Amino acid sequence: MQALKRSFYTLLILLPVFLVSACGWHLRGVEALDEQLKTLYIDVPGDHVELSRTLKRSFKSMGVQLTETAKEAPLTLTISQVSDKRRTISTSGRGKAAEYELTSIIGYRITNSEGLILQGPAQVSAEKVYLFDPNNVVSAYEEEQILRQEMQRDLIQKIIRRYQAVRPGEAATQADS
Repeated sequence: MQALKRSFYTLLILLPVFLVSACGWHLRGVEALDEQLKTLYIDVPGDHVELSRTLKRSFKSMGVQLTETAKEAPLTLTISQVSDKRRTISTSGRGKAAEYELTSIIGYRITNSEGLILQGPAQVSAEKVYLFDPNNVVSAYEEEQILRQEMQRDLIQKIIRRYQAVRPGEAATQADS
């Protein structure tokens, strides 16, 4: 009887595994990057050090070799705009802010070594809403900082996905350098 129960539970556990594997579903892994996308120069304005560091770390983790100058790379990712905004979207009965909306926007373009724009100028954006507790200003500030970091990670992932979709042989327009 014990052996029958054990067999039944084993079958019960393995059945979903077989069904999922049969339908073609698989874990999302690292996609193979086009050979022409494996070397990149990233140009970020100097006052956005953390964005630059996170972008570079993310591209390196994908296996992209980053160069020190644009002349050494077949492609250049230029960050042209970084904007963070906060606006009040609701107030309390006392007229104090009760809820804020955070918006982050990153403008970018991807060019090849001849200066032709392969993608952009384009923007990625993210929005988050959070409740503001006037009795706990420190934790509200910390929550805002955490949300901004999450938004920055989301925006970088959007840029990376768009970068992976670039086709180096298909230029859109001439860059204005």
